[in-house]
Amino acid sequence: MQGKGDRRILRETWRRDGVASGRSDAWKMRLEAVKVSSYAGGTACATTTSPAFSEVGQAIPPASPACGRFSHSFLSPFLLLAIPFLAPAETIDRIAVSVGPRVITSSDIDREIRVVAFLAGNPADFSAAARRAAAGRMVEQRLIQRELEVSRYPVPSSSEAQPVLDTFKQEHFPTDAAWRSALAEQGISEQEVKDEMLWVRTLVFFTDSRFRSGVQVSDEEARDYFEKTVKPTAEAAHPGRPASFEDYRDQIEDTLAGQRVDRELDKWLAEARARTQIVYHDEAFQ
Repeated sequence: MQGKGDRRILRETWRRDGVASGRSDAWKMRLEAVKVSSYAGGTACATTTSPAFSEVGQAIPPASPACGRFSHSFLSPFLLLAIPFLAPAETIDRIAVSVGPRVITSSDIDREIRVVAFLAGNPADFSAAARRAAAGRMVEQRLIQRELEVSRYPVPSSSEAQPVLDTFKQEHFPTDAAWRSALAEQGISEQEVKDEMLWVRTLVFFTDSRFRSGVQVSDEEARDYFEKTVKPTAEAAHPGRPASFEDYRDQIEDTLAGQRVDRELDKWLAEARARTQIVYHDEAFQ
Protein backbone atom coordinates (compact mmCIF):
# COMPACT_ATOMS: atom_id res chain seq x y z
CA MET A 1 0.00 0.00 0.00
CA GLN A 2 2.70 2.52 0.74
CA GLY A 3 3.97 3.83 -2.52
CA LYS A 4 5.70 7.12 -3.17
CA GLY A 5 2.42 8.99 -3.43
CA ASP A 6 1.21 7.50 -0.16
CA ARG A 7 4.33 8.61 1.69
CA ARG A 8 3.89 12.13 0.34
CA ILE A 9 0.21 12.21 1.32
CA LEU A 10 1.13 11.16 4.85
CA ARG A 11 3.85 13.77 5.19
CA GLU A 12 1.71 16.62 3.95
CA THR A 13 -1.28 15.54 6.02
CA TRP A 14 0.79 15.61 9.20
CA ARG A 15 2.25 19.01 8.33
CA ARG A 16 -1.16 20.44 7.50
CA ASP A 17 -3.19 19.49 10.53
CA GLY A 18 -1.54 16.67 12.43
CA VAL A 19 -4.11 14.09 11.37
CA ALA A 20 -2.65 10.81 10.11
CA SER A 21 -4.00 9.54 6.83
CA GLY A 22 -5.58 6.11 6.85
CA ARG A 23 -3.39 5.17 3.88
CA SER A 24 -0.41 4.51 6.10
CA ASP A 25 1.63 1.99 4.20
CA ALA A 26 3.60 2.60 5.61
CA TRP A 27 4.34 1.26 8.26
CA LYS A 28 4.18 -1.33 11.80
CA MET A 29 2.52 -2.06 15.01
CA ARG A 30 3.16 -4.37 17.83
CA LEU A 31 1.03 -7.36 18.60
CA GLU A 32 0.66 -8.30 22.22
CA ALA A 33 1.33 -11.88 21.25
CA VAL A 34 4.71 -13.42 21.77
CA LYS A 35 7.26 -13.43 18.98
CA VAL A 36 10.83 -13.70 18.01
CA SER A 37 13.83 -15.57 17.37
CA SER A 38 17.47 -15.57 16.66
CA TYR A 39 19.61 -14.81 13.66
CA ALA A 40 23.02 -16.39 13.46
CA GLY A 41 25.45 -17.20 10.72
CA GLY A 42 22.98 -15.99 8.07
CA THR A 43 20.34 -18.50 9.15
CA ALA A 44 17.08 -17.37 10.70
CA CYS A 45 15.49 -19.72 13.22
CA ALA A 46 11.91 -19.37 14.36
CA THR A 47 11.47 -19.60 18.11
CA THR A 48 9.83 -22.96 18.63
CA THR A 49 10.10 -25.80 21.10
CA SER A 50 11.21 -28.03 18.25
CA PRO A 51 13.43 -27.27 15.24
CA ALA A 52 10.62 -27.96 12.78
CA PHE A 53 10.63 -24.41 11.42
CA SER A 54 14.33 -23.62 11.68
CA GLU A 55 14.74 -23.29 7.94
CA VAL A 56 16.90 -21.07 5.84
CA GLY A 57 14.87 -18.77 3.62
CA GLN A 58 15.59 -17.35 0.23
CA ALA A 59 17.80 -14.26 0.21
CA ILE A 60 16.48 -11.49 -1.99
CA PRO A 61 18.78 -9.38 -4.19
CA PRO A 62 19.93 -6.12 -2.54
CA ALA A 63 17.98 -4.02 -5.04
CA SER A 64 14.68 -5.78 -4.47
CA PRO A 65 11.93 -3.27 -3.64
CA ALA A 66 10.65 -3.02 -0.12
CA CYS A 67 8.46 -0.63 1.61
CA GLY A 68 7.51 0.31 6.03
CA ARG A 69 6.80 0.38 10.08
CA PHE A 70 7.83 -0.09 13.72
CA SER A 71 7.58 -3.34 15.58
CA HIS A 72 10.04 -4.67 18.14
CA SER A 73 10.23 -8.43 18.36
CA PHE A 74 10.52 -9.69 21.89
CA LEU A 75 10.05 -12.77 24.01
CA SER A 76 7.85 -12.34 27.05
CA PRO A 77 9.56 -13.19 30.35
CA PHE A 78 6.40 -15.03 31.30
CA LEU A 79 6.68 -17.15 28.16
CA LEU A 80 10.25 -18.05 29.05
CA LEU A 81 8.93 -19.49 32.28
CA ALA A 82 6.20 -21.35 30.44
CA ILE A 83 8.35 -22.88 27.68
CA PRO A 84 9.27 -26.03 29.64
CA PHE A 85 5.57 -26.84 29.93
CA LEU A 86 4.71 -26.41 26.26
CA ALA A 87 4.10 -29.39 24.03
CA PRO A 88 7.30 -30.18 22.06
CA ALA A 89 5.78 -29.42 18.66
CA GLU A 90 4.02 -26.18 19.63
CA THR A 91 5.06 -23.14 17.60
CA ILE A 92 5.40 -19.78 19.33
CA ASP A 93 5.69 -17.77 16.14
CA ARG A 94 7.26 -18.10 12.72
CA ILE A 95 9.83 -15.77 11.23
CA ALA A 96 8.67 -14.37 7.92
CA VAL A 97 11.58 -12.05 7.11
CA SER A 98 15.02 -11.47 8.58
CA VAL A 99 16.43 -7.96 8.17
CA GLY A 100 20.00 -8.22 9.38
CA PRO A 101 19.71 -9.08 13.09
CA ARG A 102 16.07 -8.01 13.23
CA VAL A 103 13.11 -10.21 12.42
CA ILE A 104 9.57 -9.81 11.16
CA THR A 105 7.23 -12.57 12.28
CA SER A 106 4.01 -13.88 10.83
CA SER A 107 2.06 -12.26 13.64
CA ASP A 108 3.77 -8.92 12.91
CA ILE A 109 2.52 -9.13 9.33
CA ASP A 110 -1.01 -10.11 10.35
CA ARG A 111 -1.17 -7.19 12.75
CA GLU A 112 0.17 -4.80 10.12
CA ILE A 113 -2.51 -5.91 7.67
CA ARG A 114 -5.29 -5.57 10.24
CA VAL A 115 -4.26 -2.12 11.47
CA VAL A 116 -3.65 -0.59 8.04
CA ALA A 117 -6.95 -1.98 6.73
CA PHE A 118 -8.72 -0.60 9.79
CA LEU A 119 -7.32 2.90 9.27
CA ALA A 120 -8.14 2.83 5.57
CA GLY A 121 -11.66 1.51 6.17
CA ASN A 122 -10.98 -1.56 4.03
CA PRO A 123 -11.41 -5.27 4.71
CA ALA A 124 -8.20 -7.02 5.76
CA ASP A 125 -6.56 -8.95 2.92
CA PHE A 126 -4.45 -11.91 4.03
CA SER A 127 -3.65 -13.24 0.58
CA ALA A 128 -0.06 -14.24 -0.16
CA ALA A 129 0.44 -11.11 -2.28
CA ALA A 130 -0.94 -8.84 0.43
CA ARG A 131 1.23 -10.50 3.07
CA ARG A 132 4.35 -9.99 0.97
CA ALA A 133 3.41 -6.35 0.40
CA ALA A 134 2.96 -5.85 4.14
CA ALA A 135 6.29 -7.56 4.79
CA GLY A 136 7.92 -5.21 2.30
CA ARG A 137 6.59 -2.20 4.17
CA MET A 138 7.93 -3.63 7.41
CA VAL A 139 11.37 -4.19 5.88
CA GLU A 140 11.43 -0.50 5.00
CA GLN A 141 10.45 0.31 8.55
CA ARG A 142 13.22 -1.82 10.04
CA LEU A 143 15.81 -0.08 7.86
CA ILE A 144 14.58 3.36 8.87
CA GLN A 145 14.34 2.35 12.51
CA ARG A 146 17.95 1.23 12.48
CA GLU A 147 19.04 4.53 10.93
CA LEU A 148 17.12 6.48 13.57
CA GLU A 149 18.87 4.56 16.33
CA VAL A 150 22.36 4.89 14.83
CA SER A 151 22.18 8.50 13.67
CA ARG A 152 20.08 9.84 16.55
CA TYR A 153 17.60 11.78 14.45
CA PRO A 154 14.85 13.53 16.41
CA VAL A 155 11.79 11.36 16.89
CA PRO A 156 8.31 12.26 18.13
CA SER A 157 7.16 11.39 21.62
CA SER A 158 4.38 8.87 22.06
CA SER A 159 2.11 11.63 23.37
CA GLU A 160 2.04 13.25 19.92
CA ALA A 161 -0.07 10.42 18.55
CA GLN A 162 -2.87 10.88 21.08
CA PRO A 163 -4.46 14.00 19.49
CA VAL A 164 -4.35 12.26 16.12
CA LEU A 165 -6.03 9.19 17.54
CA ASP A 166 -8.70 11.32 19.23
CA THR A 167 -9.44 13.15 15.97
CA PHE A 168 -9.66 9.90 14.04
CA LYS A 169 -12.12 8.46 16.57
CA GLN A 170 -14.28 11.58 16.54
CA GLU A 171 -14.44 11.71 12.75
CA HIS A 172 -15.21 8.03 12.17
CA PHE A 173 -17.03 6.68 15.21
CA PRO A 174 -20.11 8.24 16.84
CA THR A 175 -19.54 6.67 20.25
CA ASP A 176 -16.80 5.06 22.27
CA ALA A 177 -18.81 1.83 22.18
CA ALA A 178 -18.76 1.91 18.36
CA TRP A 179 -15.00 2.43 18.44
CA ARG A 180 -14.44 -0.48 20.81
CA SER A 181 -16.71 -2.70 18.77
CA ALA A 182 -14.84 -1.89 15.54
CA LEU A 183 -11.50 -2.65 17.18
CA ALA A 184 -12.78 -5.97 18.48
CA GLU A 185 -14.20 -6.91 15.09
CA GLN A 186 -10.84 -6.25 13.43
CA GLY A 187 -8.95 -8.08 16.17
CA ILE A 188 -6.69 -5.16 17.12
CA SER A 189 -6.18 -2.89 20.11
CA GLU A 190 -6.32 0.88 20.49
CA GLN A 191 -2.62 0.88 21.36
CA GLU A 192 -1.79 -0.82 18.06
CA VAL A 193 -3.67 1.87 16.16
CA LYS A 194 -1.90 4.56 18.16
CA ASP A 195 1.46 2.93 17.49
CA GLU A 196 0.74 2.97 13.76
CA MET A 197 -0.04 6.67 13.90
CA LEU A 198 3.16 7.29 15.82
CA TRP A 199 5.13 5.45 13.14
CA VAL A 200 3.63 7.73 10.47
CA ARG A 201 4.73 10.72 12.51
CA THR A 202 8.19 9.18 12.91
CA LEU A 203 8.44 8.67 9.14
CA VAL A 204 7.64 12.37 8.65
CA PHE A 205 10.35 13.35 11.14
CA PHE A 206 12.88 11.12 9.42
CA THR A 207 12.21 12.26 5.86
CA ASP A 208 12.14 15.93 6.88
CA SER A 209 15.36 15.70 8.90
CA ARG A 210 17.27 13.54 6.43
CA PHE A 211 16.07 14.73 3.02
CA ARG A 212 13.74 17.73 2.92
CA SER A 213 16.08 20.37 4.34
CA GLY A 214 18.28 20.18 1.24
CA VAL A 215 15.44 20.31 -1.28
CA GLN A 216 14.97 23.57 -3.19
CA VAL A 217 12.27 24.26 -5.78
CA SER A 218 13.03 27.13 -8.15
CA ASP A 219 10.43 29.62 -9.32
CA GLU A 220 10.97 28.45 -12.89
CA GLU A 221 10.27 24.83 -11.96
CA ALA A 222 7.14 25.78 -10.06
CA ARG A 223 5.79 27.91 -12.91
CA ASP A 224 6.53 25.20 -15.45
CA TYR A 225 4.60 22.67 -13.36
CA PHE A 226 1.74 25.13 -13.06
CA GLU A 227 1.51 25.74 -16.80
CA LYS A 228 1.78 22.07 -17.80
CA THR A 229 -0.12 20.34 -15.01
CA VAL A 230 -2.10 22.54 -12.66
CA LYS A 231 -3.51 25.21 -14.93
CA PRO A 232 -5.12 22.89 -17.52
CA THR A 233 -6.73 20.81 -14.79
CA ALA A 234 -7.94 23.78 -12.74
CA GLU A 235 -9.44 25.61 -15.73
CA ALA A 236 -11.11 22.45 -17.00
CA ALA A 237 -12.71 21.98 -13.59
CA HIS A 238 -13.83 25.62 -13.44
CA PRO A 239 -14.62 26.87 -16.96
CA GLY A 240 -14.39 30.62 -17.37
CA ARG A 241 -12.30 31.07 -14.22
CA PRO A 242 -8.62 31.78 -14.99
CA ALA A 243 -6.17 29.92 -12.78
CA SER A 244 -3.59 32.04 -10.97
CA PHE A 245 -0.10 30.75 -10.29
CA GLU A 246 0.07 32.52 -6.93
CA ASP A 247 -3.05 30.72 -5.76
CA TYR A 248 -1.29 27.40 -6.25
CA ARG A 249 2.34 28.29 -5.55
CA ASP A 250 2.59 26.75 -2.07
CA GLN A 251 0.86 23.53 -3.11
CA ILE A 252 3.06 23.21 -6.18
CA GLU A 253 6.26 23.75 -4.21
CA ASP A 254 5.16 21.16 -1.64
CA THR A 255 4.31 18.69 -4.40
CA LEU A 256 7.62 19.10 -6.21
CA ALA A 257 9.59 19.01 -2.97
CA GLY A 258 7.73 15.87 -1.94
CA GLN A 259 8.59 14.18 -5.22
CA ARG A 260 12.27 14.93 -4.71
CA VAL A 261 12.15 13.72 -1.13
CA ASP A 262 10.62 10.47 -2.35
CA ARG A 263 13.37 10.00 -4.91
CA GLU A 264 16.03 10.64 -2.28
CA LEU A 265 14.33 8.26 0.15
CA ASP A 266 14.08 5.55 -2.50
CA LYS A 267 17.77 5.99 -3.28
CA TRP A 268 18.67 5.75 0.41
CA LEU A 269 16.50 2.65 0.88
CA ALA A 270 18.17 0.95 -2.09
CA GLU A 271 21.57 1.63 -0.53
CA ALA A 272 20.36 0.44 2.89
CA ARG A 273 19.05 -2.80 1.38
CA ALA A 274 22.37 -3.34 -0.38
CA ARG A 275 24.14 -3.13 3.00
CA THR A 276 21.71 -5.45 4.74
CA GLN A 277 21.08 -9.18 4.41
CA ILE A 278 17.34 -9.54 3.88
CA VAL A 279 15.89 -13.04 3.87
CA TYR A 280 12.27 -13.91 3.07
CA HIS A 281 11.07 -17.27 4.43
CA ASP A 282 8.69 -18.54 1.78
CA GLU A 283 6.78 -20.90 4.05
CA ALA A 284 5.43 -17.90 5.99
CA PHE A 285 3.71 -16.56 2.87
CA GLN A 286 1.98 -19.71 1.67
